[in-house]
Order: sequence, then structure tokens, then C-alpha cells
Amino acid sequence: MKHSDLTDRLREFANKADEMAEQYELVKQIEDGELGIEAVEPILRFFEDHEDLDMGAPGPLVHYVEKFYKAGYEERLLRSLDRKPTLKTLEMLNRLINGTDEPPLRQRYVAVCERAAHSDLATFQTKEEAFRLLARYENFRTD
Repeated sequence: MKHSDLTDRLREFANKADEMAEQYELVKQIEDGELGIEAVEPILRFFEDHEDLDMGAPGPLVHYVEKFYKAGYEERLLRSLDRKPTLKTLEMLNRLINGTDEPPLRQRYVAVCERAAHSDLATFQTKEEAFRLLARYENFRTD
């Protein structure tokens, strides 16, 4: 599977994303295509474009992306949140915040959450979730 094939497949998938079996099948196709971390960016953009879809908690696509922990997905996620924060990408950010014990890194992640809370492109629900997370991580903020 090529990068452009993945983008096309994700577009097709949007019509069936609520079906968990379809999500697992898509992840299998991505893995079989051996795109590796190159699949992360199209998946994050899919989350940005399809915030209204229920993709699980966290769901097969998130589990796929998180396989690249400490291999570069974190930076891609932060850029995605700066472009257009969504509930799904905030969920992933929360998992990063919870997963690090490095104060400077945690502060950086919380700063991204702060920007998400004030983003003009975020939905009301996304902003509300960002503020909820900020209250939870008040001790890690740098203001």
C-alpha cells in the first residue's frame, strides 16, 4: 500500500468507520502495506477531517499510531493538534501526558493542550475536553 492508496482507503473508510470490524481490517491492510510510520500522518489528518466518527476508545487506528511511540509519532500528533484539535487527538495527547515522567516534556504537551483549548478550529466539545484536561494537569502548566 502506498501513501496515496492509504489516503484513498481512509476516505472510503469514512462511510464505514463506525463498524469495528472495518477498522481492524483497515489496520491489517496498513500493516500488510508496510507503510510504517508513514501511515501516521494520513491517519491523523483523517481524525482531523472526521471528528464526528466513533472510532473506539481508543480504537484500532490509535493503537496502530501508538506503535510508533518514541519513533516520531509524538511530533506528528503535536502538529495535528496545532492544525485542528479533535477529541481523538486530545485523547492521544492525554495518553502521552500520562505516559511521561519527564517534566519538560509533560509541560510541552500541556502547552499544546492549552493551545487546543483556544483553537478557533476546535469544536465546542473539543475545547471543553481540553479545558477539562488542563484542570487535571494544572500542576504541569508553565503560565
